[in-house]
Amino acid sequence: MIETVRLAAWAAFGVLFGVFAWTDLRVKKIRNGAILAGLATAFAGYAALGFWTWRAEGRFLTWPFYGAAFSHAAAAWAAGLALWFLRLWPAGDAKLFMMLGAFFPLLDPQTPMPPWRAALSTLMICFIPAALAIVASAFVCVWRTRVSH
Repeated sequence: MIETVRLAAWAAFGVLFGVFAWTDLRVKKIRNGAILAGLATAFAGYAALGFWTWRAEGRFLTWPFYGAAFSHAAAAWAAGLALWFLRLWPAGDAKLFMMLGAFFPLLDPQTPMPPWRAALSTLMICFIPAALAIVASAFVCVWRTRVSH
């Protein structure tokens, strides 16, 4: 059951990625309906795993997994809200990150990584390309305004 939910989560993640990328490129917005569909899919995955854990048949996750998954989602939601309140992220990006925070533990349910570390590594992966773009544009700006004259 764990493997089935994991593969279904990856398939749903791929479909959601396509929807988010298409609408973001087309209308420059991430729709709330797509975010809610992603959250509903994640909650359905947790419900399936929870039912399997409750039945305790075959390979199943232990109850601390659900606390760790909740901790990861809470850390991602706190980071997304904080970055939105600080006006570092637009609302769509923050909503997308918060939805992925609920989805991430389903993609690899047996990861040994602590939840706060998983949220932090996901944030770092999001910010590395943005940081490289900022550094490159700052270098170009300094070159044009200070060095070339």
